[in-house]
Amino acid sequence: MLRTSPPSLTQTRITLAVKIITVIAATIALYNQDLTIIFIDALNNESTGHILLIPLLFAYLVYRKRKMLRAVVPTQGKNRSSPRYLATLSGILLCATAIILYWYGSYTFTR
Repeated sequence: MLRTSPPSLTQTRITLAVKIITVIAATIALYNQDLTIIFIDALNNESTGHILLIPLLFAYLVYRKRKMLRAVVPTQGKNRSSPRYLATLSGILLCATAIILYWYGSYTFTR
């Protein structure tokens, strides 16, 4: 027998995936030039080469703890699987990226 998931579960997964992709794309679009500078500096400078591994390590850790994260993140309703605080989490992501880039920019002028 072929099992299929209910349409609402598939729809919520697609919606969640679209929201996550939108947040990541917006972050990259807003900070494209700064992220390019950091990436080029990480390739050219031996002391900052580890920066390239941080996103991969973070993705691996989130993947490893996905079941725990799914249980901890509260949902809006019983049938919904999208996080209730997605707007807050995306704001925190954008602010953290801005602060890191600001710190990096102020560091480059003091070298």
